[in-house]
Amino acid sequence: MTAIQVLPDPSRLRYQASIDGEVAGFVEYIVTDELIVFTHTEVHPRFEGKGVGSAIARFALDDVRVTSCTASLIRRRKSR
Repeated sequence: MTAIQVLPDPSRLRYQASIDGEVAGFVEYIVTDELIVFTHTEVHPRFEGKGVGSAIARFALDDVRVTSCTASLIRRRKSR
């Protein structure tokens, strides 16, 4: 498998991960005057367990650190 590429997509308020040009997952966020709030993370089922979610989180949090903003995570579990 090719490396996971994560890029910001500010026009859609998200960070997106791709593998071989295919969207593998993303994290959405909202921006306030003081915070960046990560509201939703999704990994395509075909790419689950391959480190996509971790790569997105690492990239997004590193990017937030560079901008000197504060990040907040909203955690919601899927009901089964």
